[in-house]
Amino acid sequence: SAEYQTAGQLAADVKGEDGSTVTLTISRDGEAKDVAVVRGNVVVEHVETRMLDPLTGYLYVSDFSDNLPEQFEAGLMHLKEEGAQRIVFDMRGNPGGSADSLIKCVDMLLPEGVIATIRGRRDGEVMKSVWKSEDGTLVPEDMPFAILVDGGTASAAELFSGCLRDYERAVLIGEKTYGKGSGMNTWPLSDGSAVTITTFNYFLPKGDLIEGKGLEPHIEAEAPPAEYRGIPQYELTPEQDPGLRAALDYFSELGVTSAKAR
Repeated sequence: SAEYQTAGQLAADVKGEDGSTVTLTISRDGEAKDVAVVRGNVVVEHVETRMLDPLTGYLYVSDFSDNLPEQFEAGLMHLKEEGAQRIVFDMRGNPGGSADSLIKCVDMLLPEGVIATIRGRRDGEVMKSVWKSEDGTLVPEDMPFAILVDGGTASAAELFSGCLRDYERAVLIGEKTYGKGSGMNTWPLSDGSAVTITTFNYFLPKGDLIEGKGLEPHIEAEAPPAEYRGIPQYELTPEQDPGLRAALDYFSELGVTSAKAR
C-alpha cells in the first residue's frame, strides 16, 4: 500500500487489465473505507461540437491524439446532419500530436493534394518526403472554414491551420501561433541517458516554414477576457469570445456561396 499526493501517482499504480478489480482504501475525516473499483477502458474526448447558429458549426480539437480521427469524423458528420454550411475549427491551445492523425483529419477536408513537405536528414543523408491527402472529402469542397488560433496553437495544429489556409479554404482568426514546425529523433546512450536532436522541418503546401515563425492570422482577435477563464473554451458564447464573434462576422460578410479566404 502507499499514500498518493496526486491523481497521476494513483493512476499509474491502479492501471490494469480491463474488467479486473482493484481495491482502494480511502481515508476521510479520520475514517478509512475500502472501495472496490472495476477497471475499464477510458476514452478521452478530444472533440467538442455545437451549432453557433443555424448555418455555422463549431468543432473544438484539444490535441492530435492517436484516436482523434474517429472523433473528428463523427464531429463533422454531426455538424453536417445539423445543417452546417460553414465550420469554425477551434485550435487555440492545441499543442499538436500525431502526424498520422493530422493527415487523416486534413484528408477529410481536402481533395487530393500536398499537406506538407518534410525536409531534413536521416542516417547522415538528405531526406525529403511529402504528406498528401487522397481524393474525396467528407464535406463539400467549397465549404468555407474559419480556424481560431493563438500562441498555444503548435505543431500539428499549425500544419492543419496553415494547410487549409494555403488552399484558400480557411481564414485564420486570433493571434500568432507558436511556431513549432520541426521533428526530432531520440537515440539512447550506453549509460542509460539519451540525446534528442531536431532532424527535420515541415513546410506548408506553398513552401512556408512554420518553425520559429508561426502563422499570422488573417483577422486579429483577442483572447476571451480573464473573467471567463473558468468556463471551458468550447462552451464560450460569441458574446464572451472575441474569436467566435470575429468568425461569425467573417461568415456574415462572406455569405455561404464562396470558400475563398480574404
